[in-house]
Amino acid sequence: MSMGQRKNNGASTPFVDFSNNIGGHQDELNLLSPIINAKEHRRLRDRERYAAMTVEKRNEINNKRCEARQRNDLYDA
Repeated sequence: MSMGQRKNNGASTPFVDFSNNIGGHQDELNLLSPIINAKEHRRLRDRERYAAMTVEKRNEINNKRCEARQRNDLYDA
């Protein structure tokens, strides 16, 4: 085998053609779906956790966020 050739064992394709990617959709390869699915899964998990919180805990978290925003606004000004 010469230096320019690479043996493909069938486990993965060495090159992927991204030039035929219309509108950002990749129906055949769908390479970005694991990342999108992980983000979507985390978002749904966080929403469920937030919905299951007690009102007191939710208010505590919201107050902490509000205080942090106010501190950041003071430093940015």
